[in-house]
Amino acid sequence: MSENADEIKIVLERIRLMPRTIQLNIGTFGSFTRDKLLDEIENKTEVGCLVTDMYMAYLRSFKEDVK
Repeated sequence: MSENADEIKIVLERIRLMPRTIQLNIGTFGSFTRDKLLDEIENKTEVGCLVTDMYMAYLRSFKEDVK
């Protein structure tokens, strides 16, 4: 699980760009509003760390595609 402060900042800023009305369903964890997702990431919960890890993996995949 990610605890890198820079990665958390990046993901928080990316999530803040989403519309307030968006809801994301995260498997068995349930549905999350944008603001609830921000809280989860800031509090480094299991869901917050999962979202951070997934988002960073997604962003890193672009770097690999460029190589």
